[in-house]
Amino acid sequence: FESKHTEVVKLADDISVGLQKLDEAAQDIDDMKEEIQESESVLQEAQRASADMLKQISARTAVAEKKRTEAQAVRDVADSHLALVNADKEEIEKDLEATLPAIREAEEALRSVTPKDFATLKALKSPPPVLRLVLDA
Repeated sequence: FESKHTEVVKLADDISVGLQKLDEAAQDIDDMKEEIQESESVLQEAQRASADMLKQISARTAVAEKKRTEAQAVRDVADSHLALVNADKEEIEKDLEATLPAIREAEEALRSVTPKDFATLKALKSPPPVLRLVLDA
């Protein structure tokens, strides 16, 4: 009887330890469920924040793209104006090159005029019409 009793007591202790382990496991499961719920709420908040950031980034990207397009349009207009200005500059430089010999010739002619030439012109009572035209200019 005693060996049976010892065996039953040992089985009862084993069952009791097993039940304690089951209770501990149930408590651990409940704790894990709470942690999971907390983690899920943190995750949901992070997802909301990410979605908001994505919206802001998308909006800013759209604005930046619009400004880039506008800047490109302004750059294109400026490039076309620059091309026109460069064409005008080339034409003006060609005209200047063409007039430089005449300017140099006129400068040389002015250097050859002396005060005696002016005295001679003043002495004329009625200068010729060509000379009068030059003097009036």
